[in-house]
Parts: sequence; structure tokens; C-alpha cells
Amino acid sequence: MKKKYTLSIADMEINVITEAPEETVEYLVGVLDRKIREIALKSKKCTKSEAAVLCALDFCADKVELKNRIEALEDELEESKDDLEHLNEKLELIQKNSERLERDRARLEVENNRLHAIIDDIRAGKRFTREELSELGSPEPEPEIAAPVGDVYAASESEQTEQPKAEEEASQKKKSRNRVGSMFDLLTFTDI
Repeated sequence: MKKKYTLSIADMEINVITEAPEETVEYLVGVLDRKIREIALKSKKCTKSEAAVLCALDFCADKVELKNRIEALEDELEESKDDLEHLNEKLELIQKNSERLERDRARLEVENNRLHAIIDDIRAGKRFTREELSELGSPEPEPEIAAPVGDVYAASESEQTEQPKAEEEASQKKKSRNRVGSMFDLLTFTDI
């Protein structure tokens, strides 16, 4: 509700109508009165009317400066919103990658545990057939190193019995190279 006030500013009376509360009006009158009196005291030749105009000019300059600052802050806020949106997109990608990496880590951990169990079985002396190894999903291992026979290493018994005769004959005819070794591929020789 609008209310009428009679204000005394720098010994000048003025009537105003406003919706502002009385406390706000009194505060503003006090600020304006002090500012006009301050300007009038600094310049003895300045009248109260001129001081009022200078005061209004000063407040207008402050208002324009604050308006410009608000606009600059609003621009910064918009840029920050854009940056935040961009960072949120990056965060989403990072989270997706993190989830994928976590799934890969869990899968690799299971695989690692399975391979450790196989290694423990091998260390304990367990022998695997080729079918068991293919069921485990591991590549076929290189044949074992056989015991030396003279200067030449012979293939292990398990390798000899698993190879079909036709393959043996073809390899002997071609004198092709066979690999003999453990997982480290220690030795290669030519059949005689």
C-alpha cells in the first residue's frame, strides 16, 4: 500500500509517495542527507541544490557501475554454466569408463584367479590333456622338454602317442622343424 511521506533532506522539505516501509525511507533519507551535507561542506561555493544534483550524479554513477558489474557477473555465471555442463559431460564419460574398467578388472581378476589355480595344479604335478586345456580356454601349450637321447632331444611320450602316424611320416619326409619346449620355447631342432 502506498504511503505519503514528508521528508527533510539538507534542510529542504519534499513530499513523496512510496510503497517502501518507513524504516527503509528513513534509512535512505539519512544516507542522502549526509551525502548532500558532505558535498556542501567540501565546496563552500556549492549550493544545496547543486550539492543535491552532484549527489544524484554520484549515485547514478554508482548505479551504472553496479549494473555493469551485475551484467559481467551474469555473463560469468552463463560461462560457468556452460563450463559446468561440459564438465558434467566429461564426468559422465569418466564414470562410464570407470564402470567399464571396473568390469574389466573384475573379469581379469576372475581370469587371474583361474590361471593361478591352473598354475597351482601344474606345480602340484597335475597333467592336463589337450581337451582339458581347450576347455579351460587357454591356448594349446608347447610340448614338454623331453629327456636327452644322445645329442638330440626326443619328443615326450605323450606327444608321440597323440600325433597321428600320417603326420609323423609327413614330417619325417619333409624334415620339417618341430618345436620342443615348455612355455618358454627353449629348444628347436630338425628331426633326423
